Amino acid sequence: MNKFSILHISDLHRKPESFDNESLIFAIKKDIELLKENGISPPEFCIVTGDLIQGSLEDGEKSFIEIRKQYQITADLLTKIAEIILNKETKNVIILPGNHDRCLSLAKEAFSGLQLPDDDVEKKQLFYESQNPSALKRFCPVQLSYFIADISKYKNRFNLFSEFYNNFYNGNKIFNLDRDKQFTIHCFEERGLVIATLNSASGIDNFNTIPHIDKSAVTELCKLLDTPPYKNLLKIAAWHHNLKNHSSDTDSLNPEFTKYLKLVNVSLALHGHQHSAEINTLENIYWQSEALPIISAGSLCADDADLSYTAPRGYNIIELDCEVGIGKVSFRQMDKSHDYPMFSGYIFNETGKLFQEFKIHQITAKSINNNLKHKLNERLVYLLKIGDYKGVIDLIKINSDKEGLQIPLTSALVEINDPNLTLEMIQKPINLQQAILLAKSILEIGDKEKADIFIKSEFVKRNSHALNYFIIQLKGLTDGR
Repeated sequence: MNKFSILHISDLHRKPESFDNESLIFAIKKDIELLKENGISPPEFCIVTGDLIQGSLEDGEKSFIEIRKQYQITADLLTKIAEIILNKETKNVIILPGNHDRCLSLAKEAFSGLQLPDDDVEKKQLFYESQNPSALKRFCPVQLSYFIADISKYKNRFNLFSEFYNNFYNGNKIFNLDRDKQFTIHCFEERGLVIATLNSASGIDNFNTIPHIDKSAVTELCKLLDTPPYKNLLKIAAWHHNLKNHSSDTDSLNPEFTKYLKLVNVSLALHGHQHSAEINTLENIYWQSEALPIISAGSLCADDADLSYTAPRGYNIIELDCEVGIGKVSFRQMDKSHDYPMFSGYIFNETGKLFQEFKIHQITAKSINNNLKHKLNERLVYLLKIGDYKGVIDLIKINSDKEGLQIPLTSALVEINDPNLTLEMIQKPINLQQAILLAKSILEIGDKEKADIFIKSEFVKRNSHALNYFIIQLKGLTDGR
């Protein structure tokens, strides 16, 4: 059964003065054990939807020291989540940036004053340009001045996040500082799952707080998700900011980009930023198809000053049953009356239960196996093409289902021409080429027992006329002639 769970956390706002990592991990671990007793599978993946640190208001080196210390605390927390909660490697933890993950000091260095034009038309044009988050011109209402960014310096706002990100994944994943390349794909083919991330803080700086995802990044991501091996997998997309509910909402994201996500069959979207857990669906706004479930996580461990009275700290557990196409989410809330972290479940008004269900695309175990077989066969064909016959054998050895791999196996064994290896890899021949190869190997080694088994096998009996020469030779071996 292809069922698994995801730990969804967000808005950690890590800094030395906040919750210690050990107590957080202990509380989450005990809460997940309780969920397991109630039939919810323990999480295999953790998705962190931004604002990993609190950030710094200092300038220069003081800012860098403070931010790096905060990322060290974050790295320790996420590493422990991978090891203790997931029982997995750090690759099962999916990270993306939020607005607090930019460095204000580095952003400030990117801007310089801009001369105000005399022409009224040019003034109006400059004003409109400054309202575009993807542009590099900004208006400061406090100073009543315009500023322009140096693009080579501007992208360095996420330098320290990139440094943390690249180190966390040991260089196996790289956070690109170019805005049009700020997306990542995390593929778990064995689970039929692909998780894609986007940076909704790509245009946020000291003057602009409007969230924005670069259009080129969305387009390029969706083009890749529409190709193998991702095309036929269950797709989850994640970013930081909540989606805009009305036109005057300037601290949330325009939802128009989600129509591209639906075009490539994204089943679920996750975000944070609003510091409250919520599940919504976008239905028939930009498309004529099934709704896109969108789930927000509350802040896991932000300070009291960053929380509203009605929004407790918390995290989500999301269980996905791909065989039947159903997901369910449980909002886990931290009890505000406790000095130590402790979580309990939120009761949904709609169901009166600890979870709420939603629809996802069905991905059967059969389709996952077919995808894996297709990828394996592509790799075997490549190894045969470059003459790496040992590589073919090694790959087949570690695959539990060898039934569909007999043609590349036979081709590799013919080229290697090792009778002991042939006897190890072929127990019962399924075609004449394998039968002849096996008979030659038995004769070369002189194994009487295997010769007798070969002669009595059903395949050889059915093809005795074609294999008559080898049958005579092998009978001579068994008779001692």
